[in-house]
Amino acid sequence: MIFVGEIVTLREELKGYQNKPLHGKRILVTRAAEQAAPLVRLLQAAGTEPLVCPLIAIVPPKDLSHLDAAIDKLSETDLLVLTSVNAVQWFFRRLHERGFDARTLQGVTLVAVGPKTAAAFADYDLTPDLVPGQYHAEGVIAALRERGVAGRRILYPRADLAREIIPRQLTELGAEVIAPVAYRNICPPESQALLRQFLRQGLDAITLTSSSTVANLLALAGTDARTVVEIPLFSIGPQTSATIRNAELTVAAEADPSTLEGLVAAMIEFFGQRP
Repeated sequence: MIFVGEIVTLREELKGYQNKPLHGKRILVTRAAEQAAPLVRLLQAAGTEPLVCPLIAIVPPKDLSHLDAAIDKLSETDLLVLTSVNAVQWFFRRLHERGFDARTLQGVTLVAVGPKTAAAFADYDLTPDLVPGQYHAEGVIAALRERGVAGRRILYPRADLAREIIPRQLTELGAEVIAPVAYRNICPPESQALLRQFLRQGLDAITLTSSSTVANLLALAGTDARTVVEIPLFSIGPQTSATIRNAELTVAAEADPSTLEGLVAAMIEFFGQRP
């Protein structure tokens, strides 16, 4: 038996759900499988139906010798620059595999690209010394330019497809930059069937959180790529937006700041302005 009070409570719960800003939207989450959960939770809290289809997978580099050589010379290193949660996790994974721990970084200035990357340091009982106000490579460069890096040795473990802007510009500022590959982004072919299924069923939005997700979206979409043109694309930051536009697609909105929270806020604002 269902009582009147229970019906009223259920009605209020349903009303509250329907009043959420992204209620009913089918939104594609393209992050790596092990990193999708935080964005999924944010989207669910906003009332969406998140659909997870990883468009990148994170794997070790083919050759670890360059990273190993850099780790062996940490005592000669002045700054460690990490520009993603992946960079933090894969750098420390290799550090521990080599038999070292956080104590090896004593005296090294720790630089994180933004708050999420900074938070990842906490898993290793560390706190970054510097987090720039702008959460992207250009922000890191500006912050280090202000501090001065001439004559300093900088370790920048990176993804295999990372832009060369950080090593190039810091070298121009007089630093010695060591930039070994710490991890690779690969395109997971097993996601192709799932992506095409979601595209054919219909999507209200696609979230793109790296340049690799943009390239892999188009590669895996295949003959359904034309459908992507009709779907609002939401970008995590300037570089991802540039990659979207270079593919002759339109950026519906860009996160500001370049965080998952900023991404969801951009979507809420975008859909709030539409009839």
